[in-house]
Amino acid sequence: MKAASKLPRVRFSVRGEVFETTRKSLDRFPESYFSAISSGKWAPDLDGNCYKIDRDPIGFDKVIDYLRTGNLAGAYLRCSEAEKEAISAHLAYFMLPMPDNESLRKELIALHSNNNNKKGIQFWSDQVSPNLSVIGSTVIKTSGGLRYNAAALGSLQNPNCFHIQVVNSKNGWIMIGLAPKHGFDIKGRNSNACGFFLYLATGGLFSQEGHLNAPYLTKICDGDIVSVFCDRDRNTISFQVRRPEEENGKEAGTKAEVAFWLQDDFLLDLYPAIELFEPGTSLRLLGTNKDHIRIPVVEELDPIELDAIVNDEDSQS
Repeated sequence: MKAASKLPRVRFSVRGEVFETTRKSLDRFPESYFSAISSGKWAPDLDGNCYKIDRDPIGFDKVIDYLRTGNLAGAYLRCSEAEKEAISAHLAYFMLPMPDNESLRKELIALHSNNNNKKGIQFWSDQVSPNLSVIGSTVIKTSGGLRYNAAALGSLQNPNCFHIQVVNSKNGWIMIGLAPKHGFDIKGRNSNACGFFLYLATGGLFSQEGHLNAPYLTKICDGDIVSVFCDRDRNTISFQVRRPEEENGKEAGTKAEVAFWLQDDFLLDLYPAIELFEPGTSLRLLGTNKDHIRIPVVEELDPIELDAIVNDEDSQS
């Protein structure tokens, strides 16, 4: 029998429904889930010699066609609304790029963004620095010293918005923003090389386009909520900061103008991104709903418990 990595055709069992394609087609998009399968990294299940995928099979045949031809527009236009939503979700889950067709791309981004608004922030399993610990909805830098070597990339593709609360900022050496998956370094600094960020210590902007602490807001403090808004129709990114202090019975805060205008030819998909410099700094991941959210009290981790976590990680590194 041929080795799994040499078989010319590959079969997928998607909740019992079987799909088949050539191994060559899996290599069309090098950074996708399917390319990893083609490399022989994973072997198929012995039962039926299929790769088993626990997802709704609706729209998966269009994904197979996209791998085979590189063209999604024709099949997509004939789909029902349910199939279109499923295709959008499949593209994100399998890390497939959006198609080149501009109108189709915008529609898929809109569908995926609407679905994202129903979810919380989650991270790619391979896009979280080993210097970070995720405890419930809290992300803490637990090791790595005073360096930008603790970054993480969320799995929500082109979200309309998302919210992160500052739990422990210390000196404020934290970046929050959006970044493409390609080029993102979980063990390095991305703020001036890959992505678009708000710097908590000063409220300034950093980006791969050359922004180096460009004036924007004021310092962001513990308890504040940073909301990040991404409009891919206008290709803009903006930030809003809300504070727990109450003024005239209302939460205080700042709603800023557009922070970044992306170039018209900027087609890379963007994902929530964070960078933490100082051990012990922590953030709380909130929802992605565009509506107003109540500012919660920062009490998720006791300071003694947090210090114990950081010290334990440092002793093991």
